[in-house]
Amino acid sequence: MHLYGSGGVYPDDAAMKGCRVRCTLTARLVNELVEAADDKQPAKAVARYGRVDPLCVDELGYMELDRHGAELLFQVLTEREEKNSLAIVSNDSFGKAHMFAWMCAK
Repeated sequence: MHLYGSGGVYPDDAAMKGCRVRCTLTARLVNELVEAADDKQPAKAVARYGRVDPLCVDELGYMELDRHGAELLFQVLTEREEKNSLAIVSNDSFGKAHMFAWMCAK
């Protein structure tokens, strides 16, 4: 994971180096994944986000996600594991280790 912003990695820097950068809001990403799952094509959407490098996900933790949306988001994150860079932006402090638990509806 890369830091995004002050002293960290900026998407523009990666784009200038020829990387396929994708920046999206968490809610937009999850909505796209849910729509793809409703169309019985979640693997295509997950793979599409797995190919870009880096993927910048903004406003993580801003909105509560239902369990299904959080599971789909987790699939995207694990698809990228040890393959491509991921930048996560959140207004919550990094010390709050409850991100996925908090985002998933109980």
